[in-house]
Amino acid sequence: MSSPLPASGRLRLDELLVSRGLFASRSRARDYYDLWRVLSVYQDRMDLSDFRSFLREKCAVRGVAFGGPGDFFQEAMLTHVETTWNQWLGPLVPSLPSFRTVIDSLRPQVVELLRSEE
Repeated sequence: MSSPLPASGRLRLDELLVSRGLFASRSRARDYYDLWRVLSVYQDRMDLSDFRSFLREKCAVRGVAFGGPGDFFQEAMLTHVETTWNQWLGPLVPSLPSFRTVIDSLRPQVVELLRSEE
């Protein structure tokens, strides 16, 4: 993930996620991994102020209900992602962290991210 920073030195998470293809129809394992990686590497350089609005708009366009951070971590989805983690990401990511490492780190980041506008 070596995207250059814009001249302002700030990244907008919504623009970055769209440019990376998140929220697209693809492996959910890849979505969790990419979001974790983006937040782990760039969070301190990101403008997160409008993320909740962006998320609401994306959900509305896709006809998806969103009630809060727990919606990102539904057990049925996590079970599926865990079983496909190595299959989908192993060939793409050298030194792939474990599913549990990523989810355990990502969960509080998402909670904080969605709290930021409240």
